[in-house]
Amino acid sequence: MPYVFSEQGVAMLSAVLRSDTAVKVSIQIMQAFVQMRKVLTQNAALFQRLDHVERKQLETERKFFGERAPIFLQPEKHNSPHS
Repeated sequence: MPYVFSEQGVAMLSAVLRSDTAVKVSIQIMQAFVQMRKVLTQNAALFQRLDHVERKQLETERKFFGERAPIFLQPEKHNSPHS
């Protein structure tokens, strides 16, 4: 069972599930996707600036700490429940 659905997955699911509740929930989910896209689009410059600041901060920390970087500065290891 997936933990999330893509926008296309929700659209396909709504074509199969026909109850009133399923239709209402599908509409709400699709509206959430629209809102997410709007937020991402409207704040693209901000997200780019944050990415730049984060990269510069990591670069500075690597220069300062070198190989002795504290554990909280180590790259995250993504543990997928399916791997």
